[in-house]
Amino acid sequence: QFGARTAFKLVWCRGTGFAALLDDYANVLSHGKPTSARGEPPAMGGARAREQSWRVLDESKNASWASRWRAACDEVQYGSKAEAAEAE
Repeated sequence: QFGARTAFKLVWCRGTGFAALLDDYANVLSHGKPTSARGEPPAMGGARAREQSWRVLDESKNASWASRWRAACDEVQYGSKAEAAEAE
């Protein structure tokens, strides 16, 4: 309403257990690897739900967004953007 946009997105990075909080331009606002008392990712819908959530982002018709989300997850997983690029 009134031209409002979503301020951020919580993205579960594929296969890593990392969660990244991203703005509309895929800048990483915060990130982490949440764990339960057993040291596993919390249930929060389960691994299947997290995988399906990633698939929606990954298969987005907006290729530039999907590319930025993937790059943001690489940055979260590997550290800086430069280290993420070297890991590919």
